[in-house]
Amino acid sequence: ALYLACYVSGGWEPGLTGLKALRRKSLDVDLLMVVAAIGAAAIGQVFDGALLIVIFATSGALEAAATKRTEDSVRELFDLAPPTATRRNSRGAEEVVDTATLAVGDVLVVRPG
Repeated sequence: ALYLACYVSGGWEPGLTGLKALRRKSLDVDLLMVVAAIGAAAIGQVFDGALLIVIFATSGALEAAATKRTEDSVRELFDLAPPTATRRNSRGAEEVVDTATLAVGDVLVVRPG
């Protein structure tokens, strides 16, 4: 019963994704994991199939959490960006401009602090 719970709870989402890949006639990791888990159960290694699903589901959850944290960190970095910058023009004079108007090759003045 515990193994069946592992198969169902951890395998339904990869199973659906794997079926979609199969319909597109392409291989992906979800399809391979489902085939491996079903194959393990078919040869009597139900524990190994359940363990595979648990490990796969755990790695997917950890990947999602890491991706979310990374997205949040990058968003916070963008929030730290100043709205204006000091650019040195072709005559050597400094001018304050919106950062959206900066272009590759502009010379910026960066002061300490």
